[in-house]
Amino acid sequence: MNKILKGYFDEIEFTRYCVINSVTPSITAPQTNSFHINNLVSGGRFYYSKLGQIVLDIDITIVKNVMYNLERLNMLLYSTEPKELWFSNRPDRYIMAIMDGEVKLSSSYVAGKAKLRMISPNYYWRDMIGYTETKFDGQYGIVENKGTAPTKPIFDVKFKSDC
Repeated sequence: MNKILKGYFDEIEFTRYCVINSVTPSITAPQTNSFHINNLVSGGRFYYSKLGQIVLDIDITIVKNVMYNLERLNMLLYSTEPKELWFSNRPDRYIMAIMDGEVKLSSSYVAGKAKLRMISPNYYWRDMIGYTETKFDGQYGIVENKGTAPTKPIFDVKFKSDC
């Protein structure tokens, strides 16, 4: 059974105006690794890693009323700041993204195909639940990161008296 992929931008379903053929790349950000290299010795020593921005290319087809539906997509997707973008196959994750570049249609009459490029200022997808509060009764606790990127936990410490 083939399910139709739905896409949502700023909590509005944009697949009312088009059909999503594919979304690339996968869920991870591009990673660049740097090494200290000594020409006198083979190999190198690891220095640091840097994660880049996530870029999503969304191939769409506007099946009918191409120009009308393109206008609706333009009104919906135009933004001057990143907004939530998520898909029905991953309802637990969203990405803050903004459209980049121009949309070129293959046809302005019937079955216009195009590619939407969405760029995130971040290198990670966010969890729909958001922050999870955990209360510790004892001296120890486990904090589990269910996200797609290394995340440092945030602690609010409350003291019973002045320190």
